[in-house]
Amino acid sequence: MKSMLLTMVSLTLLGSVSFAQKFGGGMGQGNMGGGGAYSRGFCRSVSSNWGNVAQAMCSPGEYALNGGGECLVQNSKHSYLMQNMPLVGANGLSVGWQADCHHPDNSPGAQARAVVTCCPR
Repeated sequence: MKSMLLTMVSLTLLGSVSFAQKFGGGMGQGNMGGGGAYSRGFCRSVSSNWGNVAQAMCSPGEYALNGGGECLVQNSKHSYLMQNMPLVGANGLSVGWQADCHHPDNSPGAQARAVVTCCPR
C-alpha cells in the first residue's frame, strides 16, 4: 500500500512538472532571463526614473495590470501625488502608468516615480 501511494504521488508530481513546462505555469516569478524576458503567463514590474512627470511603460505585446506613483522628499520638503493614472493605448488597453508630484506651495522641482505591473497579452 505504501509503495502504491508513493508511486501515485510521484506520478502526480511528474504530471505537474510536465504541465508547468508545457504551459509556462508553476510557482515563483518565472524566468526573468536576458532582457527582462519571462515565461508565458508571468507578469513583471517596471519602474520609471525620477522626473517632473514620470511614466513607466510596458513593452509591445503587454498590458498594464496596475500601477502607482510616489513622490521624492528633497531637503525635508514634502510633495504630494497630484496625478496617478494608467496610460491607455490606441487599442483601449492600459499600456503604462503616469505619476506627477507637486509641492504644497507650488514651487518647482517635485520629483515623481511611476511603477507598473506589465503582463503578456
